[in-house]
Amino acid sequence: MKKVFILSWFDKSTVKHLRLPFSFYLMPVFLFALSQAGSING
Repeated sequence: MKKVFILSWFDKSTVKHLRLPFSFYLMPVFLFALSQAGSING
């Protein structure tokens, strides 16, 4: 069996702690706030 090398920053714990499903729930709130902003200071 051949070992597959994965980048050190891309392991299961990294993906787990990104909390991607939570960011999908929060995205509509962010986009609504962004649409209501008078000016955006980048």
